[in-house]
Amino acid sequence: MTTTNTTGIAHGKYHIWTVGCQMNQADSQRIQTMLDELGWEETSMEQANLVVLNTCSVRQAPEEKAHNLLARLKHAKEERSDLLVTLMGCMIGNQKTIDALSKRYPHIDLFMKVEQADILPRFLEERWTPISGAGCLDIEYGNEQDLSPIAEFVEAVEPVQPTFATSLTRTGKRNVLPMAITPKPGERIAHYPTKIEPAQVSPTAWLPIVLGCNKVCTYCIVPYRRGRERSRPVEELMIEARSLVERGAKELTLLGQTVEAYGLDLPEKPNLADLMTNLSDIEGLERIRFMTSYPRHMTDSMIERMAHLPKVCEHLNIPVQAG
Repeated sequence: MTTTNTTGIAHGKYHIWTVGCQMNQADSQRIQTMLDELGWEETSMEQANLVVLNTCSVRQAPEEKAHNLLARLKHAKEERSDLLVTLMGCMIGNQKTIDALSKRYPHIDLFMKVEQADILPRFLEERWTPISGAGCLDIEYGNEQDLSPIAEFVEAVEPVQPTFATSLTRTGKRNVLPMAITPKPGERIAHYPTKIEPAQVSPTAWLPIVLGCNKVCTYCIVPYRRGRERSRPVEELMIEARSLVERGAKELTLLGQTVEAYGLDLPEKPNLADLMTNLSDIEGLERIRFMTSYPRHMTDSMIERMAHLPKVCEHLNIPVQAG
């Protein structure tokens, strides 16, 4: 007999496949936490009812791996009616990219970015609960095309960052699922799913502080797939950092595609140096690292804090383009 949790969503089994950078690893940890809290059980890809592919397009090899897996999952879905496939990560770009992927792989049930993770419970309630036979919650979602109250935020969001996740319904229609939060123009705060912290905390933990990139280098696809730079508020980061340390983390690595750009888009203009100073006051935290560095935004104050704050490791991770 299929059981349900307090949300009314039937329990199932999931598998998250992750490739790419540390940001992807951090994103997958949060998705894992959400599914664990919904009562789902982690398992192999072959046994899973839900497969989440967290993809990378920065290099050709990991993208080819994702395409190979999607082809395999097509055959798996033909044999198993209870299999749901979700695609996230850098393979998802603008709506044109999603349309092309949807046409090539019609068996993908959900496209989403990590900022859209809050729609996962709704997606599973709509799609998995009927499949499992456990029944559905009586929830009113309103007209799918009525996007209020977020409609006022949508119009000026840049086209390289889709505002909506899309889900394939049981009838074959592709629904639009609004994001939980969309930033207003000029308020490019990264509304990361902060309540979805990693469930399993090791002595070293990731702390994403800035999402996206504004650099638009000729050889790099990241700005087109992860959007423009959006920094998380200092207060939000401090709450998450304390929580990670309380649960056993001794070392935090601050993550960003261009981590020194942290705060440039926030109204108060905090910077990485200030953030490292605040984090250094957390009792129980022993080491602070940050990556990936972009030299243009490195300041004298950041170098000074690295030299004088005992918890900040004197180490810079600077990438070199290699093909």
